[in-house]
Amino acid sequence: MKRILFLMAILCAMQSTFAQSIKVQQVVITGKVINTSTTTPKAIKANFFNPLKHNGLSVKLNDRYEFKVAEEMIFAQTMTVHYADYFIYLYVAPGDSVHLTIDATLLTKKDFSWLKITGDHGTISDQLNKANRYLDQLPYHKYDYSHSPAQLLLDFKEDYQRYLLALKDYAALHQLDPKAVELAASERKYGLANYISDYDNNDKAATIKLFGDAFFGKDDPKNFQSQMFPYYLADYLRRLTGADTTIAAATKAHQFLTAIQKGTKILLKETKGPSRDYMVYKYITSFLSQNPKLVDSIPNLKSYFTDELFYQELKNSALLLRDNTFPITPIKGIQYLDANNNPQSIPETDVFRYLAKRYPNKVIYIDVFATWCVPCRLEFQSTPSLHQSFADKDVVFVNLCLQSDVAAWQKMIKTEAIKGENYYLDNDATKLFMGIYRLDGYPTYILVKKDGKISTTRAPRPSQPALVHKAITQLL
Repeated sequence: MKRILFLMAILCAMQSTFAQSIKVQQVVITGKVINTSTTTPKAIKANFFNPLKHNGLSVKLNDRYEFKVAEEMIFAQTMTVHYADYFIYLYVAPGDSVHLTIDATLLTKKDFSWLKITGDHGTISDQLNKANRYLDQLPYHKYDYSHSPAQLLLDFKEDYQRYLLALKDYAALHQLDPKAVELAASERKYGLANYISDYDNNDKAATIKLFGDAFFGKDDPKNFQSQMFPYYLADYLRRLTGADTTIAAATKAHQFLTAIQKGTKILLKETKGPSRDYMVYKYITSFLSQNPKLVDSIPNLKSYFTDELFYQELKNSALLLRDNTFPITPIKGIQYLDANNNPQSIPETDVFRYLAKRYPNKVIYIDVFATWCVPCRLEFQSTPSLHQSFADKDVVFVNLCLQSDVAAWQKMIKTEAIKGENYYLDNDATKLFMGIYRLDGYPTYILVKKDGKISTTRAPRPSQPALVHKAITQLL
């Protein structure tokens, strides 16, 4: 009976109503690495996961191995700091200040004994890291995609309950703060939802019903406390709008304003609140990468949002997409494969200045990928035809491998015959590159103009032949 009551308490806490108004305040993360050596990593990336910014900030550690990063936040939520091979979970609220002390001599230990978190919500963050690590060690359950949407939902609930029961036992043994337990449960729910994000079924209505089930709490703003919740909402909106064939037709014909109007009409039928606001924001920004000026052509745009903050951030996103200027930042830890597929190190350099010098007067299409990224590998299947269509043009195709094992990179290039100019960035270089150029995931595609300046960091994918062909041709 106690176990059942525990589970009910977790679920009720996660589905409670959201009474706070949205306030924008900075969260400041500072840190220091102690007991360092010449091999100690010298860069960190803070993934704040503000759903209206959603890119990380990267910094080099100073000569004293200290760092400081800050970002505006709108929800009390989880975030991560990526250092060495670890993701450090933090629970932060707008206005918080957190300090990390990292002992470099203990980084080989997997129990977080190398980490001390002080400042706001330090104890909760510490407990959350250890609880998440414990849950990560449980056997992975693979979902059967041949099941109907209704059955898959039952499978999901059963699997999620398995984690909750394990969390209950762990919480009792280690006397976890109830908030840490709630956060661990929330992270697990939306993390598991991400595992089934590629589920597909011929019954589109039933699939939409699956992902919109009340169990996921899509309309409860408190669920924004999980950094994974916006991913779930993005998947739900993709299914809602993807079921409309007229949207796909308008997009294929490059009638983006028509696609925006049709899609938002569907989304505005959802329950008013931050979740709907976020989905509208996310949907419209997906088209702005094609043309940021579209935001000025949408009639009555402000009326689409229940909270003006989402409208203002949408306008800011459009301005940011128009401005593709970035600070000159030398990065070291870069290799490339020569004509004989032998790795060669590159001296510390600004990546885009280096590429512009090496490939002068060329349009450069850059594929940013990771070896473990399944969508990245799938996109590579479309690259041969893309390369062929520009074989006699002033276009260079560059592949940047990030956040991957160097041996796995070399093996992938060889065994999968990845054509183009192949580069590799080590862990420190990855963190800096992703943060400097405001990239939030893999794969990402970047277009560089003939003058060496970045045209867009949100270029179309190889699997979008009409869009990518038009984008490259315009720069020629």
